[in-house]
Amino acid sequence: VEVAITGPLGLLGFGVATMFKSFVWAGIAEENTFMLAAVLGIVYGGLTQLLAGLWELYRGNTFVATACVNYGVFWLGIGLFDILQFTGSVTVDEMPWGYFLWSMIWMVHTLMLLACLRYTYRMLQLTYILSATLFLVLALANFYPLLWTIGGYIGIALGASAWYSGWAEIMNSIYGREVVPIWPCPKPPTKERLL
Repeated sequence: VEVAITGPLGLLGFGVATMFKSFVWAGIAEENTFMLAAVLGIVYGGLTQLLAGLWELYRGNTFVATACVNYGVFWLGIGLFDILQFTGSVTVDEMPWGYFLWSMIWMVHTLMLLACLRYTYRMLQLTYILSATLFLVLALANFYPLLWTIGGYIGIALGASAWYSGWAEIMNSIYGREVVPIWPCPKPPTKERLL
């Protein structure tokens, strides 16, 4: 029995949720769209990635399982936080250092996962670079409000990159070859190539 890979599903969930929320940060969508972004983040960014990650655990794919479960839980947490913000229970302004630390921890976490991607493909690496950059910008946004807008545009690029990567993985697996460019990285040197 052939078991499907769920990495593309995780990338699509992350990409769509990130892009949609980033439209609010960038000022393209109305502030009231924030609640819809939170719900999308919980359902598609959170639950879908979490389920994709759990499936990858079953398949034995440690990296994809770790990434999907971690970012799925991130989206569940930030979606809940956004709903609390929208209802007025809490605001980011009340805890600028807490939000700073939250974002910085996720930036470091993302950089650690990026270090695992040396031999994958460039589009996936770009997704993680943009993700780490977005976390850094959002960490500083409470201190420099213009960064919310800048972060919005970085988030749109990040969402598009993850979306593209997920779509490319699906297309390339359907056709059994690279029909959508992902720019593979050179493979690690083998013992034979070193001699």
